[in-house]
Amino acid sequence: MSKKSFELAFSGIASALCIALEFSVGIMPLFLYVFTMASALIMSIIMIECGPKLALCSYLSVAVLSLALVPDKEACLMFSCFFGYYPIARKYLVRIRPRLISGILRLAVFNISVTCSYLILIRLVGLEAAGFSSGGAWYIALLYILGNAAFVAFDILLGRITAIYSQKYRGRFFGRRKK
Repeated sequence: MSKKSFELAFSGIASALCIALEFSVGIMPLFLYVFTMASALIMSIIMIECGPKLALCSYLSVAVLSLALVPDKEACLMFSCFFGYYPIARKYLVRIRPRLISGILRLAVFNISVTCSYLILIRLVGLEAAGFSSGGAWYIALLYILGNAAFVAFDILLGRITAIYSQKYRGRFFGRRKK
């Protein structure tokens, strides 16, 4: 199999797995965040194996197909607004020096994405802003603090799992292929 054929087939199968994970949220809603984060990990592996162009194409195809097919729109918007493209953007954001600026930019991308996705859910899809108005500003601030802590943990975990995959498992699954 040629390199290009492998990359196209791999990205297509991995994209189908992302859609299946998002579709599974409708069956097991408890795993909303777990499945969308697993989809981000799959997108990261597509980025490693196939490069940024095919990873971006996979992200766009999964985002469009999931919005059309998946009944749980919150999972679709979480993937489309953040978890789908973040592994692609992360590759470039971690290269920025100093590391503090890189971390601040990654947090900014997360906060902007989450804010936009929940505004879309509230305005367009009709998700009620349950508790936001009754809890006050401290409630929203607490949600952002906890969300940022979860993002930092996710970012560290994504970086480590990607490094482990690249160093230990990539050669086992697909042979010693060059980037």
